[in-house]
Amino acid sequence: MKNISRILVGGGIALSLVGCFNEPPNLYQNMPRPTKIMRTPLETPLIPTSLQSAPASTPYSNYLIELTDVVFEGEVLKSNSLYLVNFYAPWCGPCKLASPIIEEIAGKYHGKIKVGKFDIGRNGSLIDKYKLNAIPTVKFYKDGEVVDELVGFGLNYKDVLELRIQDIDSKK
Repeated sequence: MKNISRILVGGGIALSLVGCFNEPPNLYQNMPRPTKIMRTPLETPLIPTSLQSAPASTPYSNYLIELTDVVFEGEVLKSNSLYLVNFYAPWCGPCKLASPIIEEIAGKYHGKIKVGKFDIGRNGSLIDKYKLNAIPTVKFYKDGEVVDELVGFGLNYKDVLELRIQDIDSKK
């Protein structure tokens, strides 16, 4: 997996592309070549200052289970209950926005479902095995199988997660 992080500067316009892709998209095939390419580490961060620090823990933080390569199979794949796993990275801006929502879901549905978080930066061996193409990715596991997944972060994220949980629960 390649981590792409560049600033393309040309003609006084700065365009940034930050993401995590297996194959980088060819977004710039018809654009003139940039006059200057800077690679990470960058002097000026691409993530706004408000998102750079770790989010403050919420009252629901205690309901999240920290998952690693070592415990993933035993904790998630051998679980009989519905398991929501948030695949994230600490440097990912959208992941930081999704984190408090995931924590709130963990608190709200505590006892009904299990909610875990998996840092792909520290535990990278499962990235290819579980076909993680982008982050944040939330996968729903039931009886060791992926029954649903949500890739990315967007409007009404909390509502979408709750609807998917209710939909999976209704299929018992």
